[in-house]
Amino acid sequence: MSTRAAAARDLVRAWHEAIDSDDDGETLIAAENALADWLAVRPRSEGAQRASALIRAAADADREHQT
Repeated sequence: MSTRAAAARDLVRAWHEAIDSDDDGETLIAAENALADWLAVRPRSEGAQRASALIRAAADADREHQT
């Protein structure tokens, strides 16, 4: 399986777990990180780079807010 396919598979799995979860946001953070990872292996367009940076920043801010 290619890196892109594996990242896409992980992304779908993480989002399904986040949707089905009742926890305090940890699975949502995992899903955000999976999305950022998937964007990181996509072609390096300017839009993909900006989206990846925004998602990582949002996940980091959410993590800091929870602590």
